[in-house]
Amino acid sequence: MAKNDIVGTRIEGHVFELDETGAWIRTGSGTAVWIPLAEIAWFEIEHPAQKLQEGDSLAVTIIGTREDGSLEGSIRQIES
Repeated sequence: MAKNDIVGTRIEGHVFELDETGAWIRTGSGTAVWIPLAEIAWFEIEHPAQKLQEGDSLAVTIIGTREDGSLEGSIRQIES
């Protein structure tokens, strides 16, 4: 399955990295998914640590691919 074919798919993973621009989760199959800061919460946050911690288990919706080919996800899409 091509990466673009999974846009809209819900996947689950664990947070493994936080920085000022977003968070990375890793799925059970080892796939890394980037969650940009704006897709973490419906309210404005300055850092993902305001809502997430490393090790948290969560579900995201795949919303696209990044220029480097990695997947991009959204928590907001799950919560809508």
